[in-house]
Amino acid sequence: MSRFIDIHTHRTDHPEGVLSIRNWRIDGESELPTAGLFSAGIHPWDAGKAREEWLESIPAKNPRMAAIGEVGIDLYLTHRKSAKRQQWFFCEQINRANQLGKPLILHAVRIPDLPRWLRRMQVSVVIHGYTGGVAETRQLLREGCYLSFGQGLLASEKAQQSLETVPLNRLFFETDDHPAPIETIYEFAAARRDIPVEALKEQVEQNFRTLFFDLPDHVR
Repeated sequence: MSRFIDIHTHRTDHPEGVLSIRNWRIDGESELPTAGLFSAGIHPWDAGKAREEWLESIPAKNPRMAAIGEVGIDLYLTHRKSAKRQQWFFCEQINRANQLGKPLILHAVRIPDLPRWLRRMQVSVVIHGYTGGVAETRQLLREGCYLSFGQGLLASEKAQQSLETVPLNRLFFETDDHPAPIETIYEFAAARRDIPVEALKEQVEQNFRTLFFDLPDHVR
């Protein structure tokens, strides 16, 4: 039986039957997860206080590091004041991901000219917490992105319509820092796509194996 894949979470628990990628938010205080797969990066919300040396904390040689992230740009209201710093750290972390050949977990809120940024990335990209509309979805798919839906899917008709347009081999799901269990999100998505939950689990696990093909078997 396939596992539930939680492609992006801030939770510290390890539910049975779920394979999670826990986010390590490098902020000068939090510590590297001691078990399981993780992603690592400087969050755009932290860019205003971030130090350049924090980039050296990205554990490039750790076999449990699956991706760089979450990284990106967030120009929503109070975060706009750090826009230049966000862009600088985002660019540096794109370069790190390209050098390491690691996928990027992308936090993208009101990024101007997102396709231009995406074309700088020589690795696969997962747009996390996705709630965009159908037109944006089609554009991101043309750019080769994977789209990860979380709790926002449950209440957003726009996101639900987008879900229906995404090929199954470009889908992921996540809990992020929200309370909805990953099982609930899968069940909702499967019903919306009119497929069995187990079939969706099998496809998303295959997506995981395709995206993270270079992870050692003993860590995934």
